[in-house]
Amino acid sequence: MSRPVALLALLVIALSWTAALAAAPMSTLPRVSALTYAAGALMCHQRPERSFHHDGAQYPVCARCLGLYVGGAGGVLLWASLSGLGAAPRARAAKIMRPKVIQRILIIVALPTLVTVVASWLGWWHSGNVVRAACALPLGAAIAAAIAAVAAGDLR
Repeated sequence: MSRPVALLALLVIALSWTAALAAAPMSTLPRVSALTYAAGALMCHQRPERSFHHDGAQYPVCARCLGLYVGGAGGVLLWASLSGLGAAPRARAAKIMRPKVIQRILIIVALPTLVTVVASWLGWWHSGNVVRAACALPLGAAIAAAIAAVAAGDLR
């Protein structure tokens, strides 16, 4: 598969999943909505108190997972725009494509989510859903950008 096709396919998948998550609570297509909730249940605890709601309907994943997925769609878009859709990545993307750089970025962006999880487990602080989602956004973006780089053959 060519580099541009791999990036565009990943982008379509990430945006479609994010759109399905956003649309599920208000969908007029019950089968599609039920499928989205079932898929969400495979990856998420779906606890009502940790999930966003729309008009009383719970989203298919918790706030943290939603932040990861929205960030993920943004991360694929970010990598595609940073590296370009040509046969080879742009030169500026080469600075980031080293595994050690990717590893450091992932550790740094995981810290906000890690802090909220540990603080909650220890009973020090129970963050709200907005904080959980916001802290997960950069982690989702970085993970998805790394996956996009691998899928495009930019990072090995």
